[in-house]
Amino acid sequence: MRLRFPLQSPGAAAFLSFILPGLGQAAAGRPRRGLIVALPMVALLVVLLGVLVFARHQIVGSIFAPNAITSFLLLDIVVLLYRVWAIYDAYLVAGSEAGQARSQAKVQTKTPAARARRPMTVAVLAAVMVATIGTHLALGAVGVQYRDTLSSIFNPDAPKWFGNGGNLASGETIAPFSDQPATDAPGLIASASSTTRAGLSPSLSATSTRPAPTPGPTTGDGIPIFPVENVSGPNTPPSEWATDGKLNVLLVGVDEGVGRFSLRTDTMILLEVDIASGRSVMYGIPRNLENVPLPPESANAFPCHCFPYPNLLNALWRDAVNRPSAYPYSGSDFVRGFKALEGAVGQYLGLHVDGAVVVNLMGFVNLMDALGGLDINVPARIRDTQYSRPQDGKDITIDIKAGQQHMDGYTALAYARSRHQDSDYGRMSRQQAVLIALRQQLHPCSLLPKVLPLTQALGDAFWTDLPPDQAPALVAMAEHIGTGNIKSIELVPSVTGNPVGFLNIPRLATVRNIVAHGLDGVPAASGGGSSGGGGGFSC
Repeated sequence: MRLRFPLQSPGAAAFLSFILPGLGQAAAGRPRRGLIVALPMVALLVVLLGVLVFARHQIVGSIFAPNAITSFLLLDIVVLLYRVWAIYDAYLVAGSEAGQARSQAKVQTKTPAARARRPMTVAVLAAVMVATIGTHLALGAVGVQYRDTLSSIFNPDAPKWFGNGGNLASGETIAPFSDQPATDAPGLIASASSTTRAGLSPSLSATSTRPAPTPGPTTGDGIPIFPVENVSGPNTPPSEWATDGKLNVLLVGVDEGVGRFSLRTDTMILLEVDIASGRSVMYGIPRNLENVPLPPESANAFPCHCFPYPNLLNALWRDAVNRPSAYPYSGSDFVRGFKALEGAVGQYLGLHVDGAVVVNLMGFVNLMDALGGLDINVPARIRDTQYSRPQDGKDITIDIKAGQQHMDGYTALAYARSRHQDSDYGRMSRQQAVLIALRQQLHPCSLLPKVLPLTQALGDAFWTDLPPDQAPALVAMAEHIGTGNIKSIELVPSVTGNPVGFLNIPRLATVRNIVAHGLDGVPAASGGGSSGGGGGFSC
């Protein structure tokens, strides 16, 4: 005798198999059929549970694999077809069982009540099908968006937010940075600082006058001549970043957009990580440095073998874009500019720079908003009456009170960029504090509900020249970087003895000595990078 269940509504059976394939068949009186239908979904859930329990550390890394997105989309289609079949099958089984029950009971099926129930049952089936297809279309949209995001972040020529394929038009050049007065920017309201040399806050305007003579050989303009040397180590391919036991990534915040002069690398932080121990240090690099030495491949761009006074380091990208013969790096104009910057920063610090991670202003704003804001402790009030808004370049007043704050994207950016109330050096410290605060709140479990806006924001914000096939290894290593095993060093005048940003050989030696001992005293990571909070990327 076959086991009978009271539920024989086709619509209800379809809904139950929407929740779990096979459940509707079992409820309709066909438990064996329901078990067979459910087996593929049960097997898939068991596999996913096993991965979460035993291999969750590999999940984040594996999503960067070249075939991961294609596999995800194919799996999404297969599961969609399987669920649609299971739902419809449950609908048919329940209808058949109900028909048999009515026949045995000799129930009249053409009553007005029966005719009214049939359209309702079909409507339930249609609603369940729409919900099923909609769910998988949404998952597919996430997959497609994620694919587009990765293609922008790891684009070998330029991110989508830069445009033009990373190249200037034939014969086009970018106006030299030193030729652009601050009041020339469209939409920028002239302020008290608009008379200083572009790129300098008032407290740094002393660099607009020639410093005292420097010891050692100089050019005819009194600029020191640096030796042509490769202090940053061999130019290894990006895929071999781990060969020296270190990961050195240049984090660059670019000032580009409305009311700005093309692109300026106004925020530069070098993250040095000891791979074996997870010990890390961030070096804040002033944008106003002059005479930064150049590596051998571009040393002959200027007679001093450096990027000379009165140029600032944040203009090097522009010069490399304009003069490809002086900076013989392969790739697009966009890439050449960052390769030149990596080489110069490597010479300045005495480190081999493995690659760069670049973020733009509006992308940072959108990313912070997608994360739900930034929680950070503000040690002292910040009030800047000349802050330039990223969306239109107009000056506004910002006022951020001291204490624990929850900031939206625009406020977090203002906190990191504001400088008129103190200096470029003051904001360097705040930028590193923002990075540490962001690291503290990156917990994947809390990010899962935000995956779609986050995916969109990441693609609009970031670009890197690190190879995508190395992303799994990089992510795995990043899990060991917590907030208790990272140190911040700002290469400011009080540390480097360089009061006006004008580098000479003795000042350069001081900086390199600081960097050589940068990891001293930093504790090794423990517990997967969880020391001090903000640990690894696992739930």
